Amino acid sequence: MARAILAGILIAVVLLIYSLIDLTVTEDARIRRLNRVLWIVIIVVIPIFGPLAWVLIGKGPRSMGTVVAKDDEPSESESRISDEEADRRIREIEEQLEALEAEEAQEAAEREAQESDEAEEEHDDSESNNGNGTSDATGKGERPGA
Repeated sequence: MARAILAGILIAVVLLIYSLIDLTVTEDARIRRLNRVLWIVIIVVIPIFGPLAWVLIGKGPRSMGTVVAKDDEPSESESRISDEEADRRIREIEEQLEALEAEEAQEAAEREAQESDEAEEEHDDSESNNGNGTSDATGKGERPGA
């Protein structure tokens, strides 16, 4: 009789330890019905039935752990591109990128030229009004002696 009680206690402890370890390493997506903390409480508080409930009810099948969207799953009908095709596509994209960079560089050069022209015109305007005597004290823009 004592051996049966010890065997029952040993089985209960082993089942308890197994269930707790299994619960801690199980992905969240596979835990059904309750959250992880409640399952720990049930396993510890209800000796034999708690661990059995976890194994039989609480843990979902392995397929629940990994969710793959239909678009992400490669299908057999989907053809893979060859290395040559991939290289061709990469070259095409690189050419498009180079063309865009050249266009941006040309636009930047045009903007820079336009800004320098505007700065030069402003400089010329300030020289013509102040530096060569086109303006007199009356402000009429007449040259002295004219």
